[in-house]
Amino acid sequence: MKHRYASPLLQLMNGNILVKQIIELENGEFKRKYPFEQELAATIWLDGLIKIVEEEGKLVAYHYSPYNCINKQPVAGTQRIRLT
Repeated sequence: MKHRYASPLLQLMNGNILVKQIIELENGEFKRKYPFEQELAATIWLDGLIKIVEEEGKLVAYHYSPYNCINKQPVAGTQRIRLT
């Protein structure tokens, strides 16, 4: 199943952080990213940061919230949840 998520911050595997991005996952695996330019139907909006990581040879995404988007770092109580 395909899911689309939007977030103010997206961290790529190389550590670069992009702003206002949308990602697409298919069966829990990261497929693509693109900048937010307009609202798209069936997009799940998240606060904080989405981070792309490699696990078992696949690219997956985690959501970090709450997250300090100004200082680009977690805060007390930040939770890490895998997106599917």
